[in-house]
Amino acid sequence: MTTLLVLLALACPSIAQDDGAARRGLIRPGGILLFFDSVGPMSYVAMTPKDLPADAVPAGEVFGKGCQHGVSIPLGSPLNRSTQSLSAAAGRGGYEKALKQLRERHPGLRGIYDVKIDEHTISILGFYRRVCAEITARGFK
Repeated sequence: MTTLLVLLALACPSIAQDDGAARRGLIRPGGILLFFDSVGPMSYVAMTPKDLPADAVPAGEVFGKGCQHGVSIPLGSPLNRSTQSLSAAAGRGGYEKALKQLRERHPGLRGIYDVKIDEHTISILGFYRRVCAEITARGFK
């Protein structure tokens, strides 16, 4: 069991590290990792107003988001920087979930353009963390 925990803790940095041009946006658990099942945003190429089809009918502003959640429990004093912690992360916080939510809220949408993407993070005393990819765009039918 201890070997499994050590292997998981060593695997965590390689999962969350950046090795390309796109920032992955995965929630970053720390310490001894007990569970990690999380998907974050990579990149999304969107149309501009000049790329719209000639028959496009504007549908106004649309919104969607996908979130990841993480928990970290210190194994010693939280005031000591070298204290290890047990952590876990889960959630489908990427563009796929945000776009799916956006399409469910706006049936009949053919596409989006003028896309703005934000990352919204909430952390409560370092024990709980939520990271959301939020998409705000203009839609067309």
